[in-house]
Amino acid sequence: MNLTLKWDGPVGPKNFPEAFLEKESLSVSGVYLRLKQYENGHIVSYVGHSVNLLSRFDQHLRDILTFSVTIRDDFGEVLLSRNGSDRAAVYNRLDTLMPCIEKELSRTQFLFARCGDDFGEDYLKVAEALLKQRMERRIGVEITALENLQNISIGGLDHELIMQSDTSLLEADCIEVLNKILGDHPIGYCPAHMES
Repeated sequence: MNLTLKWDGPVGPKNFPEAFLEKESLSVSGVYLRLKQYENGHIVSYVGHSVNLLSRFDQHLRDILTFSVTIRDDFGEVLLSRNGSDRAAVYNRLDTLMPCIEKELSRTQFLFARCGDDFGEDYLKVAEALLKQRMERRIGVEITALENLQNISIGGLDHELIMQSDTSLLEADCIEVLNKILGDHPIGYCPAHMES
């Protein structure tokens, strides 16, 4: 079986949809990549799926504003850890942290592939798992960090699958970043083993 992810975006602060039709076009299911690019070329990514992409993007951005995720400096170094941050210490450092929060928000962008006729909701987790495994193999090569390292199961998929990227909706710089983190060749799955 062939599965095609038709990538779109980026969406993020300063280009977040406000018009009803734009919001409606993102209030659908799909897979997404949350990307943060830093001054030294480091890329920190996150791969996910959602039945409502717009709502999930909003949640990611809200998590930055509420210090619920790892906050990094201009070079991708951790300033504030997601786990174990003492809230009182955070509140006492707002004068130094708020400019970092603003920068972290502005560098956050989402690339996404909506579900469609060729990419039904049954394959959301499969697509996320295959993307994640490909990206994990590229940590240290082109990706500095992948923020969601938990294991995502393929489930009971019992047939071969080839997942390809269609980048026809993306600008050249987004295609370059996508190829950097995923590679430019399809991702294959075989029930006996996975190949990326």
